[in-house]
Amino acid sequence: MENLSGVNPAETGDLASQSFGIEKEETRTREVKEVAEKYRCVFVHGIDQGNIVKLSAIDIDAEWDDRLELCLALEPALSCSTYQEGDNGEFGLWASTGLVLASGRIDSASNRDAATEPKSINERGKFRPGVDIDAKIAEAINERSAHTPNEFSIARPKFSGVYICLDRQSDPDFAEIKEAALAEADKLSLPVYYLRNGEIFTSEDSEEPIDNMEAMGTEIVLPNGTREDIIIKIKDSKILERRKRYSSTDFSPVWDE
Repeated sequence: MENLSGVNPAETGDLASQSFGIEKEETRTREVKEVAEKYRCVFVHGIDQGNIVKLSAIDIDAEWDDRLELCLALEPALSCSTYQEGDNGEFGLWASTGLVLASGRIDSASNRDAATEPKSINERGKFRPGVDIDAKIAEAINERSAHTPNEFSIARPKFSGVYICLDRQSDPDFAEIKEAALAEADKLSLPVYYLRNGEIFTSEDSEEPIDNMEAMGTEIVLPNGTREDIIIKIKDSKILERRKRYSSTDFSPVWDE
């Protein structure tokens, strides 16, 4: 059949192939594990009692264990920071305890606290169209503010364990939060990683740090039935539905996904 379009099919195929290659490279650039390996860091999500109401999808009265369990069961879009050699968690992390990420997709990056807000259970921040994503991620990690955490919006996060940042032992509630973290880790059989002076350890008094990729290496898999039990608990506690008191955003449809 005669080609009336004036377009060479071979050229069209080449363009499609190039476009696919660009998309594939961009996806790789935005993967948490790829970025962590490149910059020798870990990504962590801080969990604390209370929160800045406008910036969280979770009710301010939610307990520490509810917050952690919600992350594990629903894998919502989260704000995260990086921790690497030379860092001090006293200023570089939002909270003294939380979760270490195993994987996820980076949707935005800032070298300081960007105060991102949740748009839905699976969306928090977004890169502007046309932005150089690789350069933005590099800036967020290499040029982070000395006085605030950097901030990444991470979609579909998976986790490798609980972290306790020993750089934050002077926090007034450190002992209480640490106890809550250890109790929840024991309850769900979660690995615990201790952060100190920019390094990662498997016990509080260890002097032998582990590699960042080792800390991120094993994704948490909840025992059969645990996720379902957590979701029932979250539903009953209404820590997501109460969000409507502060925002027009309704997170309750998550149960229908």
